[in-house]
Amino acid sequence: MAVTSQSNGLASPCMSKADNSVEPFNISKSRRSNPAGGLRFAQITRHHHNQDDPFKPVDVLPWRMRERMKTMDVALVLCLNIGTDPPDVEKSTPCARKECWVDPFSMPAKKAIETIGNTLQSQYERWQPRARYKQTLDPTVEKVRELCVNRRRLAKNDRVLFHYNGHGVPRPTQNGEVWVFNKSYTQYIPLLVYDLQSWVGTPSIYVFDCSAAGMLLSHFTTPPTTINQTHGRDGNPSANEAIVLAACAADELLPMNPDLCADLFTSCLTTPITVALRWFISQNELSMAHLDASFIKRIPGKLTDRKTPLGELNWIFTAITDTIAWNMLPRELFQKLFRQDLLVASLFRNFLLAERIMKSEGCSPCSLPALPPTNHHSLWRSWDLAAEICLNQLYKLTNPYPNVDMSLQPSRFFAEQLTAFEVWLQFGSSEKPPPQQLPMVLQVLLSQVHRLRALVLLKKFLDLGPWAVNLALSVGIFPYVLKLLQSPASELRQVLVFIWSKILALDLSCQVDLVKDEGHSYFITHLAAGLHNIDEDQTSVYTAGSNLMPSEQKIMAAFIISVICNNYQPGQKSCLPQYVHKICINLLQDSDEKVRMWVCLCLAKLWENFDDAKRIVFEDKVPQKLGATLNDDHPEVRAAAAYALGTLVGFLYDPNTIGRQVDRSRLEEFIRQRAHADIVVALELLRGCRDGSPLIRQESVLALANVILHNYHQSRFESVAMHFKNQLANVPVTSPTRRQSSPADLKFMYTSQSSEDLADTSPKCNAELIVDEKLLNDIGEDARSYAQIWHVLKEMQSRDPFPAVVEAVKAVVSFVNASILEAEHEQLRENTFTGTLLNSPSHNTIIAENVSIKRTNRSTTVAINRDSTGSESFSFAQPQQIDSISSKGVAFPSANANHGSLMKPVNKHMQPITQAQKGLRSAVSVGNFQQYQSKLQQELSSPMGAENDQFVPNPPMSTGSNMNQPKYRGQASSQMVIGHRVSASILAGEENISGGLPVHVPSLLKRYGRHEHFPSSLKSTFYEQHKAHFNEPSLDLDEEDEDPLSETGAERWERCRRYNRIRGAALKLAPGFASPQKENNRSLSSKSGTGLQNGISHNSPPYFLSEYDGTQRKLTLGDQDAVKDFTLNLRQRAVLNNDAEMTSLLLFHPYETLLLVADEKDQISLYNFEETESKVLSMGNKNPPGSRLTSLSWINETEESLLTCGSDDGVIKIYHGLHNPHPPVGSPKLVSAFVAVPDLVPGTRGSGLVMNWQQDTGKLYAGGNSGMLRGWDLRQERCICVIPTQTDSCITSMASDKNFSDMLVAGFGDGTLRIFDSRSRPDYSIKITTKEHSSWVVQTHIYAGRNELLTGSVTGELKFWDIRFPKNSIKSLEAHRSPMTALAVHDYAPIFASGSHNQFIKVFRSDGEQLALIRYHEGFLGERIGPVSCLAFHPHRLFLAAGATDSVVAVYSSDK
Repeated sequence: MAVTSQSNGLASPCMSKADNSVEPFNISKSRRSNPAGGLRFAQITRHHHNQDDPFKPVDVLPWRMRERMKTMDVALVLCLNIGTDPPDVEKSTPCARKECWVDPFSMPAKKAIETIGNTLQSQYERWQPRARYKQTLDPTVEKVRELCVNRRRLAKNDRVLFHYNGHGVPRPTQNGEVWVFNKSYTQYIPLLVYDLQSWVGTPSIYVFDCSAAGMLLSHFTTPPTTINQTHGRDGNPSANEAIVLAACAADELLPMNPDLCADLFTSCLTTPITVALRWFISQNELSMAHLDASFIKRIPGKLTDRKTPLGELNWIFTAITDTIAWNMLPRELFQKLFRQDLLVASLFRNFLLAERIMKSEGCSPCSLPALPPTNHHSLWRSWDLAAEICLNQLYKLTNPYPNVDMSLQPSRFFAEQLTAFEVWLQFGSSEKPPPQQLPMVLQVLLSQVHRLRALVLLKKFLDLGPWAVNLALSVGIFPYVLKLLQSPASELRQVLVFIWSKILALDLSCQVDLVKDEGHSYFITHLAAGLHNIDEDQTSVYTAGSNLMPSEQKIMAAFIISVICNNYQPGQKSCLPQYVHKICINLLQDSDEKVRMWVCLCLAKLWENFDDAKRIVFEDKVPQKLGATLNDDHPEVRAAAAYALGTLVGFLYDPNTIGRQVDRSRLEEFIRQRAHADIVVALELLRGCRDGSPLIRQESVLALANVILHNYHQSRFESVAMHFKNQLANVPVTSPTRRQSSPADLKFMYTSQSSEDLADTSPKCNAELIVDEKLLNDIGEDARSYAQIWHVLKEMQSRDPFPAVVEAVKAVVSFVNASILEAEHEQLRENTFTGTLLNSPSHNTIIAENVSIKRTNRSTTVAINRDSTGSESFSFAQPQQIDSISSKGVAFPSANANHGSLMKPVNKHMQPITQAQKGLRSAVSVGNFQQYQSKLQQELSSPMGAENDQFVPNPPMSTGSNMNQPKYRGQASSQMVIGHRVSASILAGEENISGGLPVHVPSLLKRYGRHEHFPSSLKSTFYEQHKAHFNEPSLDLDEEDEDPLSETGAERWERCRRYNRIRGAALKLAPGFASPQKENNRSLSSKSGTGLQNGISHNSPPYFLSEYDGTQRKLTLGDQDAVKDFTLNLRQRAVLNNDAEMTSLLLFHPYETLLLVADEKDQISLYNFEETESKVLSMGNKNPPGSRLTSLSWINETEESLLTCGSDDGVIKIYHGLHNPHPPVGSPKLVSAFVAVPDLVPGTRGSGLVMNWQQDTGKLYAGGNSGMLRGWDLRQERCICVIPTQTDSCITSMASDKNFSDMLVAGFGDGTLRIFDSRSRPDYSIKITTKEHSSWVVQTHIYAGRNELLTGSVTGELKFWDIRFPKNSIKSLEAHRSPMTALAVHDYAPIFASGSHNQFIKVFRSDGEQLALIRYHEGFLGERIGPVSCLAFHPHRLFLAAGATDSVVAVYSSDK
């Protein structure tokens, strides 16, 4: 749904010079930076349409180990009995003899076993050098027991490794026994594995290198619980499990190949590189014939040095085995075996090699837990290739060719693996298997050579979605990227910021790791890099707007900092001293709206529920600077600012944290200052309550809830609500009358507005807030502000057109009202008055006083401030910033300027309007009291309230008859003069708190904060919604839309082709008329000079353009021959039943076969007239009873169109879901609603609301039965201009041309035409006024690109105009002698149709010739059509729809 240009791209085809054919849509030219035309609600609708639940939290797969473990104690048990073979094994001759690469027969037996034991220990020390090792050689049972018990005692909670070499003893038995010796080495003594487990305990790992070792696995499935395991971790299941590695299966013998060592399994586990290379040479005798096994010993380097050949081979081997395990093992098992314990991970990597080698020798190593077969994995071939390249290169270096310089070249293994990973990224997705090279990327991060490339590829992978982030975390990427934050390399910074934004978007728990390792400083520094350093002083080094850093980087940095602070006070405490708030405040001037939005959200999370931060930002005047952002051009920035201000209000005070030795007076003053600061910020938020965007209004209400439902402020709002409830009960009902606004009133109400005032569309009314002395005594001088906030909420509750906003307001008001009723009920139970007294008129006042006194005893109030002159005035806002609290002080429809208001008019000419409005809810009632009346009466009927059974609470006077009071009144007239005037000192930063006189002393024993039962529905989800966007792909945003193979892209391409064909067919309806020659256009533009487009000086009076010149205007009438040759034969296509008393509006979809029909009230029906005459869908606009729909229009015609509905209460609503001939379930959906013309009175005779939409500019002009014409920028969702019409007559129709988007032609009820220029000052916006029509202008239509205007009045007179010379019309035509009630003009054909109240329709050609006359419906009966109420042409096809004052809608089509 894009607001697209009508001249190129997706909006309109381009004309060919040869003929009228059109070229296809150019998808690639669509604006990536401006999706959905910049309309926020259109983008959100598109986002919701493509996803089932876009804001649903993403599941984080477990990737953290519950508890990392380490193996710190190793028991080495060798039962070799050198010189004596076991009785159950017959060894071949020759056979394998070497143990740990030591020949036991090359030295005495005792020395040999000691050497073997020491060698085995040294081999293990390569993998865990800090472990404690203990050997026992050819031991007895008692020695094994002592060894195991001591290892467990030293290990405590750590894992113990038990290595058993049983090459000199018989095979294990089926009973789970291994063999050791007696003291004299004359017998083999069995040792139960069960006993062994009880001595070793858990956690533990066992390595059994003996024949038939697999027989022991079944005895480890249920490890025993031992009394010695005092340090066991029963809470962790994996900690009580034993891991077992066995050399072969239960029925297998160890290999006896003399080319291999006897302990092949142990050698694979402890010296994998040596075994792997020796085995590779033995398996490739032809290619490796020039090498022998001794060459392997001469490979230079260390295993731990990756820059040496041996270290590089070990690095490659580690990467390959890790990757094989990650691809073959379940994720949980991989985490347990390869990430929990370094030594266990090394043993299992080497176990994969043992499986490959020993299976080639006829043995099958096994383990517990069991692993899937990996010996045939394709990556083993990559290892063979890397080993071959390395060995051949080393051989050439040791045996160089003569006169050839040879140098050692690093292996290209990792570069090739990154290339393979890059290829996968081009075609991979969540539906395909994960890339097997992902663990390789983790290993490559260890190399500085490939690190940047690996990070870039990792960034692209993480951008695929949360599933990719989950995979990366499960493979173990987190500690690596955390460590890289300590790198000073600038080239890594942007990539790391992107990676961390994806990680934190998925897993919030990473904030703890960042703060622990001080990683937050990395991102704060990166965010500060977006500012210029203008001073060496750290407190003022930041200024706005560096273009050196991409906006995306600033957004991600701000997002990361916000996540670090999100509900995590250590993160807030770490970020606050680094001047994050100052950096963010300066970034509020950034040119990118997303940067400004995320800076606001970052500030919100910095001080949310953190009172120290709130105090500092108040001292630094951050709220004043942030409040200015409520005037931002971008709606989401304004919403973010409202959200940030909402988290700022609501101070926290806990008496338990205050020491006993504290200055009570200073503490009381501190509480009063903080409370007053909350109110000042709340007054700022009232601007958001009047915003045109429902998003900002809703966020402002949710922000105000943090003040209203704060246990310091709530009692004061309860007092305000009770106060005005009691006042309403005593206000007499005035008789409903109605008067028209006079010019004097208009002059008073509508003054010239500065640029800062344009966002406020409510009329200006200078008035004072009336607050009586009692309320001032109860609350203090801020009573006026409390009343102002409460009144704005009440206005929103009754008049806001967006349901979500109303629900939020109702939740706030209901919460306060429930507290009031609870207090009333409590007071009534204690009341001892008689029933007569309870029913007396003064009862409510008595109750209010008692309840108010009771509340003030447990609450705090602010001081009465006095200025330097001694007066008790207190100012909060300029009139342009915080409007007076009238019904028009908020952007809601109103019947009068003073109805139901807390305002006292100061202009004697401004009289209260008392006309009763039909169907509007009262704006002055306290709220939802009636829903609590039944509950209150039930409680009063209880035994405790039996004495008061005669009392019936007076219902609140909230009906329509009582809603139009001129002002609230107090108990006596003397109380009405104690009001104070509102000004702007506080919002300007002037504070005068300390000098006030306290009304009530704050309770220092009470904890202040948000109400403990704060409704969850009033908690904003704005941050979570935008945080969820970081889980979406961000590198190729429009790729799916542009890909014709994707579902979305295919739908878009097909729609574009279909719309293109429709426009091409429209151009062929009347070629000479629909496509004026470019030469004529150029000549006209050259002759017209500046014309209307350039406008007039702002200070000049209204002007008159040049006189009529027929030679100049002749060319504008199009191809006369083409017009004269055009013929039309209309046939009735369909007859639709609207099921209503009359039809008021008709609207064709420009491209779909859809017709919208509106009745005389609020019902809209959708018909697919080419398929069926039945309704496809019916909906209600839900405008107030007594009001009616007066305007319909489409937005984003060439995409997923939005329907704009205007009603005569001044409200415009925008719907999605009506563009489809077969609407989905749940359609339509209201996406936006705002009061476009706040001074309209619903139900009043007149034009209601009339609007004109400009697709190219995204502007909507709204006027009608009002003295003002307002221009709305729907991209900004706010009013950008307010133009006085300077007449009492209403606007009846409007028209504009995309070539002159700032010019607007409006017809009025008195027959005048006015041309407005929105670029000029409001007082000089009217450029031309013509008075050729003598009565109501029915329609104005500008022929696109032709400078021609057609107007028609109710007298039946039609006039043609050249809008470049609009002083006089070109031609007149009398279409009807009876009243003309409807006029429709076709855009592509030279025809127009007019309808009469006398039940006929005429169709004319543009030269004035009548082409058709319709009087009767076609068919057997041929009934007479009803009085015509509305007509509409299809924009691109020859369809005409006609509605009448009955329920019948006829659709006519042409033979063409």
